[in-house]
Amino acid sequence: MRTFKLIILLAFTPLFICCDKDKTVDPQATDPNTANSFSCYVNGVYWEAQAPFTWGGAMAVSGELNVELSKFKLVGTKKNNDKEYFETITFFSDLSNSGTYPMTANHDKVMGYRDYYEKNCFIYYYDTLNSGTLNISTLDKNKRIIQGTFSMTLKNPDYGADSLMHITSGKFMFNY
Repeated sequence: MRTFKLIILLAFTPLFICCDKDKTVDPQATDPNTANSFSCYVNGVYWEAQAPFTWGGAMAVSGELNVELSKFKLVGTKKNNDKEYFETITFFSDLSNSGTYPMTANHDKVMGYRDYYEKNCFIYYYDTLNSGTLNISTLDKNKRIIQGTFSMTLKNPDYGADSLMHITSGKFMFNY
């Protein structure tokens, strides 16, 4: 019996040794068909919307598409577990079909990124001259699914002209 246990232990040992503990995920490698998904790179660091479920709490992906007015809003929320606060990335656009659209930033106080760390919030706003790009690859009004990619550069006027946040390689799928 002792020999049998030793054989079983030796047989399963490689499974435990070979486990990959790196949870870094490339947003271009993840399945783009995951409902209500939102991911991008923020200044070169991978960012994915994830929020723990609580009644009345933050949702990882939320938004709306008003078909009659052709207005679209999407918000990705991520809980930063290291410091116990939430971050959000928000974008707005006018859209009616699949295609490429500019992000809507009709005044200089349209918030694109915000973290809720203690009482000091860091807020980055859209640049009204270069608000970003939204590419809608799927807009299925029957199934109520919208899917696409995005990129934008945001600014924080409180920290000077060089305080830019580059959001790149963004992608999402949202059931509205």
